[in-house]
Amino acid sequence: MSRRQRVADLLPAVLDMADWELAEALYREAIQGTERLA
Repeated sequence: MSRRQRVADLLPAVLDMADWELAEALYREAIQGTERLA
């Protein structure tokens, strides 16, 4: 499974997080990691 697919699978859980700042930080980190590998 690709990293991008794992990020997509995690998005629903991230969006459900009560701590939006943490959710945004995790999302940005995931996107940056995906871009580094692309």
